Amino acid sequence: MSHKDLKNTSTANIEAHIAMNQELKSQIEALKREILGHEKALARYENRRRMHPLAQLQTLQEELLQLSQSVDTMDAQLVARLADVAKAVCQESFALLNALRAREGTKVQTK
Repeated sequence: MSHKDLKNTSTANIEAHIAMNQELKSQIEALKREILGHEKALARYENRRRMHPLAQLQTLQEELLQLSQSVDTMDAQLVARLADVAKAVCQESFALLNALRAREGTKVQTK
């Protein structure tokens, strides 16, 4: 193996190790974020556990209210998107039906 081939192989190996290290670093950062999320959830649980039962209930009610509000927002967005899709499907259906009927000489009225 020539000196040039050895140098190219070494360079390729170094670049591969650098890429692998960068990937490992990004995986480590993702794991750190996940661990931090779990630690925060555990801290919330521990704080809630130490609370008086009525305070626990109030905290849970507040969390449920927040969740229901976010679900309502998502539901409204979903309904609006579904309405848009339904309208587009109807328009496309009428267009296709009109194209088919145009061959026969009749036309469908759309509203």
